[in-house]
Amino acid sequence: MFFLKKIFSPLFLTLSLILLSYIIYKSEIVWSGQRLSLYKFYYIFSFLLIIFSILSFFFNSKIKEYILISLISIFCGLYICEGYFTYKNYQLLKFVSKENDKKIQDLNIGNIDKRSKLKIFEDLKKSDKKIQIVVSPSNHLSSKEKIFPLAGVANSKTIHCNENGYYSIYESDKYGFNNPNKEWSKNEIEYLLLGDSFAHGACVNRPYDIASVLRSLTDKSVINLGFSGTGPLIQFAALKEYFPLNVKNVLWLYYEGNDLIDLSKEKKDPILEKYLIDTSFVQNLKNNQKKINNIVKKSVKKQLLLKKKKSNTKLIKFLKLNALRVKLNIFLSENNQLDIYPITDEFVDIIKYSKEFVEKENSKFYFIYLHNYNIENFIHKNSQYKKIKDLMNKLDVPFIDIHKNIYENLNLNEIPGSFKNRYLIGGHHDNNGYGKIANIIYQSTK
Repeated sequence: MFFLKKIFSPLFLTLSLILLSYIIYKSEIVWSGQRLSLYKFYYIFSFLLIIFSILSFFFNSKIKEYILISLISIFCGLYICEGYFTYKNYQLLKFVSKENDKKIQDLNIGNIDKRSKLKIFEDLKKSDKKIQIVVSPSNHLSSKEKIFPLAGVANSKTIHCNENGYYSIYESDKYGFNNPNKEWSKNEIEYLLLGDSFAHGACVNRPYDIASVLRSLTDKSVINLGFSGTGPLIQFAALKEYFPLNVKNVLWLYYEGNDLIDLSKEKKDPILEKYLIDTSFVQNLKNNQKKINNIVKKSVKKQLLLKKKKSNTKLIKFLKLNALRVKLNIFLSENNQLDIYPITDEFVDIIKYSKEFVEKENSKFYFIYLHNYNIENFIHKNSQYKKIKDLMNKLDVPFIDIHKNIYENLNLNEIPGSFKNRYLIGGHHDNNGYGKIANIIYQSTK
């Protein structure tokens, strides 16, 4: 104990400075200051620790002993809380999985596929050497590659996700998107879709994704440029790179759960940044598909290796008090109405540039607002909803509110989607949910 008391003050000061440095790194470098209101608490806490550690140099040995005992007790208490929340999350996941299995069985979908994505990839690879998994373009952020891919490997069966008892698998088109290749040869395109996983068609197969349902409703061509894990800047880049001739309507599917967060990361990429700085900039990706295939395949290998090392990440999350910090972030954001997802100038510019680009091509631009639901927050509370709606009115962009048109008068159990989707943040829709969204879009734009 004597040795610990002797090194207590310098060690405490050193750790406090390391903590402050880490907070600055996360707040200013990782998030580019976009979540400053959330990190304000951590800044105050770290500054108080530094002041306290400096004062501790003047404490006598007895006080240092009491402080040391208190800190050890607090440290143990934090990890007990972390263990409790980790266990509760595990129990919730088990409950959700069990209830979701019941729902799937009631629908007579068939056997429930409980394989991991790594396992199904290894199984399917035996019969199809070209099989791929979905790797988000966001995995290429700040890479050293000379081009930035906006989709996947072309002309390959691609494994997406499993939230409804089966893995959705699609045949990618000649540019790596979720389309039949024949859609690109049509003389007129009724709809062009932009967006993240919801536009992509996450966790359902054709013909139940939004693009396929729109093809069925209109009996016309629909091009889907949506891709999982993308934000507004990547989606704007896809619009610039892959816009075909004779498009009647462009549908921008915005998801409030993470699009603004994704944008805060995307705008730091040197290649993506060029799309904002120079509105005429393009990478000519249509003519670089071989290079894109090679880059994405390398990324697929990295993702598969990460999945094999997944057990290590669980330990790291525990050591970083991940579950406890998530609870703290929810408390700070909901109870103090912190503006943690600000609408930046870049977002405004992207929508404005997209509208101008689309209208110059004699097409109509629509903004479809998709809400984020989970068991604790079914009543919509997102602070940015009204601001974004007002922004679209100001920019004269037609605003299609999916919540108002479908979910406003429903309770949680009536939402179309798997049981898992209703209980976990970020869940996707089932066949029925995507169908309802497509019908609202069709009715609102025809």
